[in-house]
Amino acid sequence: LGDAIEPGEIPKAAYAAHGQAELCAAHLRHELLDLPETQPGLPNACWSLITPDHAVKVGGTYRPAPDGFEQIEAFISQATDAEEVRRANVGEGQVWYDWMIQEMFGPPRRP
Repeated sequence: LGDAIEPGEIPKAAYAAHGQAELCAAHLRHELLDLPETQPGLPNACWSLITPDHAVKVGGTYRPAPDGFEQIEAFISQATDAEEVRRANVGEGQVWYDWMIQEMFGPPRRP
């Protein structure tokens, strides 16, 4: 998973590695519990802060393929994106980060 594989077209990114782990767990559930197997698209996105209120993003959706993963959808920030879009990108990136931290470590402890 993540950096430990030859992923094909999917980037080696935290978002992608998390999706790969979920796909692996779903496949194990399928095998062990004889549940229907699903073939979800694996999303990936990467946000880059340009300033504290201005960010760009790139990403796409991927699916398993014989030689790794193949891209089935893509997006990338454009030079013509409005300021509102750049500000929204900042918020999206922060929401993803907060979600990922909770996925990995659980909710924050209160003293």
